[in-house]
Amino acid sequence: MMKRYNHLLIGLILNLLWLTPVWAHPHIFIDYQMELFLSQGKMQGIKMDWRLDLMNSQLILEEFDSNHDQRITGQEAVAIAENMRDNLKSFEYFTQVLVNGHRIPIRTVKNIQVSYQNKQIIYRLYLPCTIPVTPEAKQLTITPLDSTNYVAFSPLKPHPIKMSASPGISLKVISPPQKMYDSTRFILVKK
Repeated sequence: MMKRYNHLLIGLILNLLWLTPVWAHPHIFIDYQMELFLSQGKMQGIKMDWRLDLMNSQLILEEFDSNHDQRITGQEAVAIAENMRDNLKSFEYFTQVLVNGHRIPIRTVKNIQVSYQNKQIIYRLYLPCTIPVTPEAKQLTITPLDSTNYVAFSPLKPHPIKMSASPGISLKVISPPQKMYDSTRFILVKK
């Protein structure tokens, strides 16, 4: 009887361990577009545009629309931007950057702008991320990512990636994002 009980208990534990990832699922859905800025022989940073899903946009509107005019303007936008900046710092602003497989931490965000259009909250933010460009090609991988799986990112169709040209730098997309959770891989090299 004890042996049968142990097998049952082990089976239950294994089933619970197998099901655990199912319990962590997104509650916020964001469509994103990214733009890489290149100048002076370096990648200087990444501009991200995030469009929140309708339900979470409505929740933010209800919380921050202090004059109840169904818009986000002035001090309301500033309050949302400050809240976002403070809350996402420890998550590296949901952006993972790898150069040749080595992680480059995102420690700060600049120029956060918040707007409300077509019933969606839109964040525009600039992530300084200096990466020198050399004659040796570097593989650059950028992934909008929430490691807690609370926020899911999908590329904004049809153009999830923009690039600003810079003399002397070649940036080529080798693997564009197609669906939720996809990384974008680039080759970055000095011409």
